Amino acid sequence: MTQTSRSLALAFVTAVGTATIATPAAAQICLGLPGNDAAPMNLSAVIGFPDGAKTYGARFGAGSDKRFGGVSVSRTSADDADVSSTGVGVDGGLTLPMSSSSVRVCPVASLTYERIPETLGVKVSGTTAQAGMQVGGQLVVNPSMSVVPFAGARVVYTRASVSGYGESESESDTGGVLVGGFGLQFNRIFTVAPTISIPVGFESSDATFGIQASIGFGKR
Repeated sequence: MTQTSRSLALAFVTAVGTATIATPAAAQICLGLPGNDAAPMNLSAVIGFPDGAKTYGARFGAGSDKRFGGVSVSRTSADDADVSSTGVGVDGGLTLPMSSSSVRVCPVASLTYERIPETLGVKVSGTTAQAGMQVGGQLVVNPSMSVVPFAGARVVYTRASVSGYGESESESDTGGVLVGGFGLQFNRIFTVAPTISIPVGFESSDATFGIQASIGFGKR
């Protein structure tokens, strides 16, 4: 297994792992999602554009005014090569008590696993763990529309594994990611939010732009 193979695997896993798509008891104001007071569950569709690739995904989330979490699936394909990966993830967070009813601060964490289909006898997989803080607010425009800006910073750990031809090796890296965006929320249950994530401390520091659309459902 060459150093180039290991480096390319780590670069791909890092690019995917730091392409966070953030993905009002507005617990999920912190993520720019519909609030849990109006609907305890939500479904999101996301698309992101990490450097040299495209990511598509879906997330199911649920929560209360104190805690929230979700599960997600994603698929990433490279722009200039016949390479794609499939990922699954879990995430969760807590809502800290605040004196302001329109601002939320949330510690959050997530874990994702990515796998590239075996090609020419070589298997590549990767795991990304993130933990950090998110903050979000709600600006009411009128009874049926609000603006929900949000931002956060997270520590990111990535580990890429490459195996094939009787060899198996792995590499890991640690850095961070800054995330942010603003959602347009309609009727308290539907939100559209452009997003950005910026890796910090990794070899690639290109920003990833994306957009998520979320709808809340269910009854309290």
